[in-house]
Amino acid sequence: MFARLHFPARVLAVAALCSSAGCALVSPRPVVGKVDAALQGAQTAPAAKFLQRDTAAAQQAHRRTALGSLLTALNNQAPPRTWTGTQSIEGWTVTFAGEATGLKSIPPSWCETIAAVDPGKSLYRLQRRVATDGGGLPVIMVQKTAGKKDPHIPRHGRRLPATLTADFVADRKVVLTFHNTRNVDHASVRGTDRPLASDLSAPIADAMSRRNLSKFAFAGLIRPDNHLKDAGIYTPELYDPNKIPVVLVHGLESAPHIWANVMNEITADPVLRQRYQVWYYLYPSGLTLQAAAARFRKSLSDARDFYDPGHRSAAMQQMIIAGHSMGGLLARMQVMDSGEEIYRAFWTRPLKELPLSAATRDLVERTLYFKHQPFVARVIFLSTPHQGSEVAN
Repeated sequence: MFARLHFPARVLAVAALCSSAGCALVSPRPVVGKVDAALQGAQTAPAAKFLQRDTAAAQQAHRRTALGSLLTALNNQAPPRTWTGTQSIEGWTVTFAGEATGLKSIPPSWCETIAAVDPGKSLYRLQRRVATDGGGLPVIMVQKTAGKKDPHIPRHGRRLPATLTADFVADRKVVLTFHNTRNVDHASVRGTDRPLASDLSAPIADAMSRRNLSKFAFAGLIRPDNHLKDAGIYTPELYDPNKIPVVLVHGLESAPHIWANVMNEITADPVLRQRYQVWYYLYPSGLTLQAAAARFRKSLSDARDFYDPGHRSAAMQQMIIAGHSMGGLLARMQVMDSGEEIYRAFWTRPLKELPLSAATRDLVERTLYFKHQPFVARVIFLSTPHQGSEVAN
């Protein structure tokens, strides 16, 4: 009889037979979503009790694993750019915290990807890992231009260090925060102020890897015209108006990846980290020295105008430039006045007497006549050929 019934009819027939026989139907088990399961796991994971030193590390590791599962579930559910405000997700009220500046907590909606740090992964070029133990899950947040309009975000995106915490404030209500561990080392979770786990080196290693930057070194030397659109000041950190910019300038047949350890060591020192922010200048080194310096001069002014349009930041008035090799010569030309000397090295006739178009005359004037940048307070030279180099021959 059942074979001739459609599936819904069969279910009803079975239910009628069970009812007449006095047996009870078992309700189906409710379906648990992956985010729901991960949140439940993070909520029940034991919090570290720092007074019990023998078990604190194991408890922190267990909670970190639970937060990693939560991050994976969230990434599978929707991309980070949608993680904003308060949302209802699989029966949970989830609030994604984040400040407007991102200096203490970074809005996840700014980012294209957010991934947990792999502590076992080797760090490209870095001599040591700058990391701390504590609560939360260290992550790398990749911010690209599409996430927050900023022309000085590196072409391959910023790699921001952060630590994810989950604060369960009520039944099935949680606040997820990505703490900017470049500036924050403690956070209040479940009413208790706790030190945060962090990994400040992993984002630097990823951002300054050879696959992202070194391709500009040789190509920028032999075909500089193909890479002019990539030249400019880039800020691998979120801009902080209270920190002094340190601008790193690479040399001939090179690229900013050479500064990876310098960036890591500045980050490692808590005093330097709180006082300075690292920028770098990317340029094709096949340009003439004067042309590269002129582009650098404009890039510095453009970056200053973008981040400090009113020129009110005291920190911006103390900018430091560190240049290696040819980069040191570019740095030197930001703190000197040209006078007539550089122009006279090319022409003996006055500029106004040369048979040039108006556009060419303007280019020559901007390249060979210049004043020092008043907001540059100090220049650091590393292996800079101030007296010339045999390579120039």
